[in-house]
Amino acid sequence: MKKVAVLAFGNPLRCDDGIPSRILKNLKGNFDKYYMETNVDILTILRKYDEVVIIDTVEGKNAGEIQMMDISKLNSKFYSSHEFSWPGVLKIAEKMGIKLPKITFFGIVPKRIDIGTKISKELKERIPYYCAKIQKFLKSL
Repeated sequence: MKKVAVLAFGNPLRCDDGIPSRILKNLKGNFDKYYMETNVDILTILRKYDEVVIIDTVEGKNAGEIQMMDISKLNSKFYSSHEFSWPGVLKIAEKMGIKLPKITFFGIVPKRIDIGTKISKELKERIPYYCAKIQKFLKSL
């Protein structure tokens, strides 16, 4: 059986940037869950698994849209609201000779990322949809 983890990144004090944690709480299955606000030794966590799913907010035109992609396909201009970039994490791992698992990235386009704890209505209403989409992917692993 594959070792699988789901990592949700975001800051619950920045409105829609907190949506990944809400999704993570609703996912069910035989996998480990991590909620992270920073990149606290992300490579140590990633290298323990065969498959990893990452949920994060991403820049985009249509608030509420969810995008699924292999993390290796992200380019260096890819937006993240954190102090690190996913392409940068991959480069560091490569330079350190760290073999990473297959990583699938689910990016959700926020409506707003300002100071506050409320998720926008548009995203909050879509939580069941996000969960179903990610849950379906996890069952396929």
